[in-house]
Amino acid sequence: MKEVWMIDVLADLRKYALNNEMSALADQLNATIHVATNEMAPQAGGKAFVGHCADKVRGVL
Repeated sequence: MKEVWMIDVLADLRKYALNNEMSALADQLNATIHVATNEMAPQAGGKAFVGHCADKVRGVL
């Protein structure tokens, strides 16, 4: 799960966008988090990966 840091960074950017009224950017980051999680999951043990990242992707997946 070495790629989890990418989800962390994307989630932090999404949080910043939401806190600064950048809703279009937050929406794009939601989509990006979704794609990244789906593409990383098979390499990281599937649902275990999503479960590990659940706090970061809550409201996205």
